[in-house]
Amino acid sequence: MQPWAAVVISLLTVIVIALLAYIILRIFFPNQLETLFAIGEERLSLTKSDSRANYYAAQHPETGAQVAQTAPIGRQGASAGGSFSRREFRDDAVEDSDTGPGRHSPGDTTGSEYEPGHNLPRVGSAESLASDTSVMDMQPDVSPIGQVEIGLEYDRDVSELVVSLIQGRDLASSDATGVCDMDFFASLAVVPDVANMKSQTKVVKRNPNPVFKERFLYSLEPHQLAQKSLQLQMFSVDKYARQKHIGETEIRLADVDLQRPLRLWLNLRELDQKPSDFGELMFSLSYLPTAERLTVVIVKAKNLKWPRQDQSVGDVLVKVHLLQGGKRVAKKKTSVKRSESQPTYNEAMIFSVSQASLSSVQLRLTVAELRSDGRLSSIGHVIIGSQAGGAELTHWQQMVTSLRKPVAMWHHLRKK
Repeated sequence: MQPWAAVVISLLTVIVIALLAYIILRIFFPNQLETLFAIGEERLSLTKSDSRANYYAAQHPETGAQVAQTAPIGRQGASAGGSFSRREFRDDAVEDSDTGPGRHSPGDTTGSEYEPGHNLPRVGSAESLASDTSVMDMQPDVSPIGQVEIGLEYDRDVSELVVSLIQGRDLASSDATGVCDMDFFASLAVVPDVANMKSQTKVVKRNPNPVFKERFLYSLEPHQLAQKSLQLQMFSVDKYARQKHIGETEIRLADVDLQRPLRLWLNLRELDQKPSDFGELMFSLSYLPTAERLTVVIVKAKNLKWPRQDQSVGDVLVKVHLLQGGKRVAKKKTSVKRSESQPTYNEAMIFSVSQASLSSVQLRLTVAELRSDGRLSSIGHVIIGSQAGGAELTHWQQMVTSLRKPVAMWHHLRKK
C-alpha cells in the first residue's frame, strides 16, 4: 500500500469515529453537549470583549473603556459643539427591556477601567435557585418622587443621539376625590452644557402618570459620548401657573450600550440628593442563556469610607448574595485583600439562574472589612436586578440585552 493511501485511510477513520461520537452524544447526552458548546461560546465572547475594551482604552486613554463590551462607535468628528432638534416619536423606535419601573434610588456611575483577564479565578461552584433559603431583611427603597421611562438610540450615520421621553409614573398624589390637579412637563439637557443642547416637552394636563411620547435629537460626534450625560428634570404646574421642580435624574452616556436602541426606567431624585459617599465598587455581569449561568466578576473597589477617620487601609472582601423574593438562595465571597486602600480582585463567581427566574432575582454585593477580632464590618453595598433603579437597573438591562457579553460598571456603595 502506498504511504499516501495509508494517510487518507487514517484521516477517514478519524472522521468516521468523530461523527459516530457526535451522533451518540447528540442522542444520549443532548444537554451536556449543549452546555459544552455554550461554555466555549462564553469564553470566545469574553476574549472578544476584552479586545474591544483594550482597543477603546488605547484610543481614549483619558476616559478608559467606559463599558467593557462597548467599542468605539461610528465615525470620528471634529465638531466640538452640538445642536438639538425634535422628531416624531414612534413606539417601535426603541427596544423594550420588558422591565418595570425601578424602585431604588438612582446612583451615578463613573468611567470604567475594566480590563478583564482571560483566566479569572472562580469562586466556589455554581449554586442553584433550588437551594435552601433563609429570609433576609432587605426590601428595595421606594422613590417618593416618581419615575420616568426614556429611550436612547445613537444614529451613527448622522452622528445624532435620539432621546425619547416616553412617560412618567407616580409623579403626584391625588386629592381626596382621586383627581390630580397638577400639570407636568420635563426639561432635558446634554451636559456638560453645550449651546442648543437643551429641550422641553409639551405640558400634560392633570395626569400623575403622564404620557409624553416625544423624541429629541442631539448632534453628538462619537468621541463626545464618553464625556456627556443626559440630565432630565421634571416640573409640575398648578392651577395658578406656578411651576415647581419635582425631581431630576441623570445618566452617563458612557454607561449604556448605544449600539442598539433601548428603554430604561429611572427614579427621580430631589435636586440636592446625591449618592452617599461610602466608596465605589466595579463589577461585570454576563448571562449565558444556553447554560443558564449568571457570571459576576468582582473587579475592584475605590474611595472606600473607613470606619475610623485616621484609617487609610484595611483587610477587605466582597460578599455576593443571590436573592429571590427577599430570600437568600446562594452566597459567595472573594478572597481577602489585606492592607489595601483600593483593592483589586478580578474574581469570577457563577450562579445557576434559569431564564424564567432572571426577572425575579437580585444580587446584593457588600464590601466588608475583616476586623482583627475576625468579624466583618460592612462598608457599603449595592443591590442590582430588574427591580432596581438608576445605574443598577441600567447595568442589569445592559446584561439582559447583551447576552453572553460581560458588561462592567462602577457603582456607588450605600448603607440603606
